[in-house]
Amino acid sequence: MIVKNPEMDTHEFPFRIVREVLVRKMEDKGYIFTHATGFNVGGRGYCVIASSGGGKTTLMTKMLENSKNSKVLSNDRIFLKEENGFLKMRAFPIPIVYAMGTVKGSEKLKNNFKLNNRTQKEFNVELEQAKDNQKLEFDLTEIEKVFDCSLVTEDKVDVIIVPKILKSEGDFARATMMNVEDSEKILQNNSFTPFDTESERKQWIYCRKSAIEELNQNKQILIDFQLKMPIVYVEYSIDAKPETILQAIENAIEDENNICLGD
Repeated sequence: MIVKNPEMDTHEFPFRIVREVLVRKMEDKGYIFTHATGFNVGGRGYCVIASSGGGKTTLMTKMLENSKNSKVLSNDRIFLKEENGFLKMRAFPIPIVYAMGTVKGSEKLKNNFKLNNRTQKEFNVELEQAKDNQKLEFDLTEIEKVFDCSLVTEDKVDVIIVPKILKSEGDFARATMMNVEDSEKILQNNSFTPFDTESERKQWIYCRKSAIEELNQNKQILIDFQLKMPIVYVEYSIDAKPETILQAIENAIEDENNICLGD
């Protein structure tokens, strides 16, 4: 493999090329590549959409902590498509990048990291001494073992979550239904079709069959469909318990349903 910088680590390049080809092929099938995390807890499919640092990974980790029969698709990137009246999400093969602050807040992750001396090997310090913003890659197959969950390639979305992680301490979570205008901004800004603003995808790797206009049309059709779904804005503290977050989401959805029934 020829690269500009001979000192670059190229062992991941073949896999990255396969991933980029996958993105274009999925876009040709009508899927929209989205900055989001997908999982299922309690039989409900969640699509957590936010820009980097919004708390997608931390929220998923908290909700997986005490759940049973949960499913995980992928973290940070996912494919979305409306199909037969449902919002369908499909996994994108990418490792989870965990900040040590998130790891410290999860008993199951914390035990795994200590058992395998992960921070010692990577940062030469114990987990407690690692900086909260230091990050490590974590393979999805390891998530399956740590949280006793299933890895699945696709699932339907029942609720869209827009998270905001707070630096405040204590067990706190607040959830509200988002209005259409704010929701559309979030959905537009975190759609990486037709252009991924965070990754390089060169046309020479694999050229799309779909025109840019068609991809933009597919994206707008998807967003219009998403806006008809429950979109919940969730603020939560770094110490928030899983049950507190879930209850806040439930309350927001129930309140919205009550308003709809009342109208």
